[in-house]
Amino acid sequence: MSEYGSSKNIVTAVPGWYGADPNTMDLKIDPHHAYSQLRISQEVNLTPDGDWRLSTYSDIQHLLKHSNSGMDPPDHDRIRSLVSKAFTPRALASIRPQIEPQLEQAMNGIAENGEMDLIADLALAVPAASMCAMLGVPFEDRDYLSNLVSIATYRLAKSNFPELQ
Repeated sequence: MSEYGSSKNIVTAVPGWYGADPNTMDLKIDPHHAYSQLRISQEVNLTPDGDWRLSTYSDIQHLLKHSNSGMDPPDHDRIRSLVSKAFTPRALASIRPQIEPQLEQAMNGIAENGEMDLIADLALAVPAASMCAMLGVPFEDRDYLSNLVSIATYRLAKSNFPELQ
């Protein structure tokens, strides 16, 4: 078991979904009630998969604002300058021809099915297509690339909050 401490409370983590199992249809049908209950019962939750889940806005903001992985000037300015070049209007216009066919295909699939999962069908498709185009990765490998990004993000968050180990 792990412990997560804050000035409010100390929680001994017992792995569980606590009514918000992403593998069930219940969560897909009505996620709001499940997450509301999760925020009441388990603000910080260790899932059976071994992942930590934050359910409150304040905890998520804390993670984002107080991550020690951020850089201070001048390193931050140097890295930001390099990265920002990939997001200029000219750079984005140059990858548009590679992204549009992928999005058009996704939208056609949505039209054929008569429904869509906003996250899976659109919110993940656009960044995946963009990353592939920017990095020169074949679009067929988008799921692999997205998975690598997710793993890196997860490890970064985990390394910045040793109390969640």
